[in-house]
Amino acid sequence: MTTPAVTSASADADRRPTHALVASALVGPLLTVAGLLLTYAVHDRLPASLALHWGPDGRPDRFASLTEAVVTASLMTALLPMLFVVIGAAWHPSARGPLAGFSGAVAVFLGGLLFGSLTSQRPGLVARVFPTVWLVPTLVLAVAVGVALWRWGHLPPPALDGAPRHLRTGALRLDVPDTTRLAWTGHAAVPDVGILLVVLLAVTPLVVVAVLGVPWLLLLAVAIVALLVLTGSARVAVDADGLRVTSLFH
Repeated sequence: MTTPAVTSASADADRRPTHALVASALVGPLLTVAGLLLTYAVHDRLPASLALHWGPDGRPDRFASLTEAVVTASLMTALLPMLFVVIGAAWHPSARGPLAGFSGAVAVFLGGLLFGSLTSQRPGLVARVFPTVWLVPTLVLAVAVGVALWRWGHLPPPALDGAPRHLRTGALRLDVPDTTRLAWTGHAAVPDVGILLVVLLAVTPLVVVAVLGVPWLLLLAVAIVALLVLTGSARVAVDADGLRVTSLFH
């Protein structure tokens, strides 16, 4: 009588990564709507020409009308995070939780960065790329949303019931005495789609740099790519102590 309940619970758990990925796809559009409403609420206090790009010295060097600035902020906030949603939809469900978290965090970060810098500008004052009043709340919210989506989409490992698995006919067998201890070691590396993800993770900050001119985002891109490269391969061992996966960080 417990089998249907277990099966239903397992099915619900299997759908969690997809649900988290769908939720992450909504973060960018929802923040875009919120940013548009905020911009409309303060539009009469904004200068006629808004800073759209900042040079290495932190001063604006390119300006645009309110319409152009709003369209730029809206497109980047709503669409850039979708790159990771698309990858998650095409990848294995176990990767959808982390990608959902990253997509949601990127959407929050871009929304705070773009609409924060836009709505904080005032006539006669030098525009700042990321006003202090927006910086801390944006970073905290980005981390909170990213972790929440990642945990929601975490795919639990399958239960180990200890039941023997039947080998297919003709499968290779190794006959050893019962007292023999066996171990298996191998190497696991990131597949081609993982390499594509690394490239997109590097390109996304570069797009923001190209539009806004925020040089420190280059350091963020380098740090993310370096972390992924260092954890992109691992040594796998199965022995009497269980399964161990060892990388440079574990």
